Amino acid sequence: MYIEENCAIEHDGQKFEAGGAAVTDTHLIGYVKGDAIVNWHGDQVIGKMRVISGFRVNSAFGSRMFCVRIQTPDGKVYSGRTFGDGMIVQAKRVKVGFAS
Repeated sequence: MYIEENCAIEHDGQKFEAGGAAVTDTHLIGYVKGDAIVNWHGDQVIGKMRVISGFRVNSAFGSRMFCVRIQTPDGKVYSGRTFGDGMIVQAKRVKVGFAS
């Protein structure tokens, strides 16, 4: 299990905090950086990502949503959605393989 801490920045005297990345036996939250999933700071790879499919959406965050598979270094596989590079990914653990 991995839970990131200290995900805060200060801007104009105000502190802003994010939830950070987390990996449990059932869920994964991270950030997309190319084909890697990284922590909030972007300095630790917590998995590798493969795009399974994509579809058009009407959103302020992007025009395309991607369905992805993520494999963590210990071999666990998660399936989730993301808007792509630089954006958050939320995924649930699955029993199928990374290449499926």
